[in-house]
Order: sequence, then C-alpha cells, then structure tokens
Amino acid sequence: MLVFILLLLVLALTYCWISYKKLEKTLLQRPETYPNVSKKRTSAKKVMVLAGDSITQGNVSYDWVADIEAEFGQYQFFNAGINADLSYTLLNRINDIIAVEPQYVNILIGTNDVNAVLVPKHHYYRLGKIPAGLMPNSNDYEVNLRTIIQALKTKTSAYISMMSLPIITEDLNSKANLLADEYSEIIKKVAQSENITYLALREKQKAFLLEKNQKTKLIYEKTDTYLRLAALKYYILKKDWDEIATQNGNLLTFDNLHLNSVGAGMIGNLVRKTLADVPESPKIDIP
Repeated sequence: MLVFILLLLVLALTYCWISYKKLEKTLLQRPETYPNVSKKRTSAKKVMVLAGDSITQGNVSYDWVADIEAEFGQYQFFNAGINADLSYTLLNRINDIIAVEPQYVNILIGTNDVNAVLVPKHHYYRLGKIPAGLMPNSNDYEVNLRTIIQALKTKTSAYISMMSLPIITEDLNSKANLLADEYSEIIKKVAQSENITYLALREKQKAFLLEKNQKTKLIYEKTDTYLRLAALKYYILKKDWDEIATQNGNLLTFDNLHLNSVGAGMIGNLVRKTLADVPESPKIDIP
C-alpha cells in the first residue's frame, strides 16, 4: 500500500512539473497578434499597436486588449506586449512596431523597470531582458522612453499615448509603489515635453484603492510566489483572475502586479476614450 501511495505521489509531482514547464514555455511566447507586416490587412482599417509588458500581453493578466479588439472592429490591433519586458527591451523591438505603419500607438511600460531596481538579482537577467552588468535606473528609463517616442515620431505618423504605471501591490505606501510614483512622474514629464497624450492610469487606480480603503494581505517580497501559484490556478485548475484576486484579498491585482478585470478594465477604458475621441492635439488626462 505504501509503495502504491508513493507511486501516486511521484506521478502527481511529475505531472505538476511537466505542466509547470509547459506553462513556462507558453508564457515566454509572443502574442498571436504581435506586430508582423505579413499580418497587416490591406483594408481601410486603421492600425493600433498596444505596446508594453505582461499587463498588455494578457496571458498572465486579464486580457483587456482582447476586449478592446472585440469592440472596435474598424481598427486592426497588434499586441506588442511581452511578458517581463522593460523599457530596454521595448526599445530593442521598436522597429517591429514601426514596420506595421500604425496610426495609433499606446505605451504602457515600466513596471518591470521598477521591479528590477528593487530586486536586482531577478529573473530579468536570466531571461535576457537586461544586459549583464547593467543596473536599471530612472535615468536610463527616461532616456529609453524618449528614444522610443522619438523613433515613433520620426518614422511613423502615429498618434501616441502613454500611460502612467499601474499599482505595484495594493499597499500604496509600499516601497514598490513609492518608486512607481517616481517613475510615473517621469512618464508624465516625458509626455508633456514630447507633446504626446498622457493617460492617468496610476492616478485612477490609486483613487479607487483609497476610496475602498481595504488592506491587502499580500507583501511585495513574495510577488513571484503569488504569480506562480496564480498561474497554476488559472491554467491547471481553470480559475479566473478575478476569483484568484478575491481569494488573495485584493481588489485590482491577484499577485501584486498583474491585473484582474477591474484593474485591467481601467486600462481598457482609457484606450476606449482615446479611440472614440482622439483629440486634435495631445492632452494631459487627469481624473
């Protein structure tokens, strides 16, 4: 009997390991609608590129891009979100975005830049997201943003919008959120000086949490563990992101970083507003 139980345990652990490795491989893949000239339609549809990290890619966060795409059939959307990307890696692939000749580009990047400052020995180096020996910093971040925007302004005629960073943990006084506040001020400064539209995502999410006044049970230092557990629950146990967020006691995120439908819906609403009524000149969108 003991041998049988041990065998079942080994089989279960083996299954979990194989499932986890398959999941890891899935999460490293690019979105199906990643910018590709061969996929660009020849119709009169306008092209919009949504550029960013996992919060935009949407396979380990609520997929707000899919919601937008379903609503705005007059546009062709390219999802240029890549899991674990920083401003460095988005800059490295800016030519992919330029190649599809977008009319609109939305940029949401910087969460991983903040994480890389706070957790220097992170998986970003293992994944090749940061060159060996380079320590991410706010000066590099600002330079990267300006270089990305200049490339888009020089090589496309796209209308460009850029969002402030989403919350990092639901404790607004955490070191992660305080640093993300600083990085969002950089985003706002760059948007103003580069004359592009600034979308106040962070401000909206912070106002929401302040109004609800609910304390989070999750701590920043365990975010990677929360993410792995959430991904297994979503892909293996078939729970949705909202359910996982509720189980973890959060309102906008399920693991401190990645968003449920409420948090991601705030991004979607800002993009909807941009698409429905693109202003003749850029503006600062303050809630």
